[in-house]
Amino acid sequence: MVKDYFYKNSLGQLDGPHSVHFISEKFINQIKHKLPECQDIDLQYKKGKKVIVLTNFGELKTRHKAIQLLQQSGLVNNPLVKRRGMFDKATATNIFYKSGQSLVPVQFRLDCGTGAARSGNKYEEEVRDNLNYYFQKNNKTEYVAYKLGGSSANPDVVVKKNGTTYTVFETKSSKGADFGQFQIEYVNNSFGQKTQTDSTNMIKTFELIKEDLNKNCSSCYNPNASKELRKTNVSNLSTIAEDYYKEKAVDYIIVNDVIYTTRNEIHNIKSFKTSVSSGYVRTRVKNHGRGKYSTTSALKFRSFEKSENYVDVLEKLFP
Repeated sequence: MVKDYFYKNSLGQLDGPHSVHFISEKFINQIKHKLPECQDIDLQYKKGKKVIVLTNFGELKTRHKAIQLLQQSGLVNNPLVKRRGMFDKATATNIFYKSGQSLVPVQFRLDCGTGAARSGNKYEEEVRDNLNYYFQKNNKTEYVAYKLGGSSANPDVVVKKNGTTYTVFETKSSKGADFGQFQIEYVNNSFGQKTQTDSTNMIKTFELIKEDLNKNCSSCYNPNASKELRKTNVSNLSTIAEDYYKEKAVDYIIVNDVIYTTRNEIHNIKSFKTSVSSGYVRTRVKNHGRGKYSTTSALKFRSFEKSENYVDVLEKLFP
């Protein structure tokens, strides 16, 4: 393992060389010491050498707070704003990378990752707030973003222009999110669809997995015990998922700040159905507490191509 990193100890002496993983763990420990809410989060090294990316911090305000506290303690300087005046990157004052014969201060960027409690609801609020901040800052007050969400029938964020719906967003805090789901039940020795029966595309999805579920899950199914039942690969799932969001009049899908369109590609925003792949339907029995269970089938994807960051295309989306 390459060891190109040094840090200043409490005596001001350089200690090293060390690996990037050692240095990352040391920086993570400093963060956890300063920020109690990060104590139980699985913060990890993600990538990078001169700019080290640490992940799983969740929403931006947590990352901003971590950098603020580190700066107040003199552990970082030169914080960089990601958006809305909040930081996600800074330069360490006591950690260095060896470049040739020189020691260069290391930058750390804090990434959302899976986050601590970066729930879908919180992410919807974050996107709404970012949009309204942009509208106010740029004197585009004819636009206002509203958070809807709350049920599978509603889109997450709607932007209205002069009171009329202008653009509709679906938001997902991570790539591991569900891109549509429905409940199923076992009746008369066969699985049947229980919810989302008014959605053509959720019905289509169920019909594609029904035979697999009946064949592989009937004998082991217990509706009152949490269990992973089946992951069924579906070849055209990206098209089905995109069509499902079109049913909800969704124009754009934001996945961890990356934006995809359900319409024609525009402003370098890629189509959702051509950007995601390796789709499958995950079926499991979920425990909701107090003896309540449901059996759900959720649409998921293993691979995502890069598209634009949504904050970088707001000027084009909202002229």
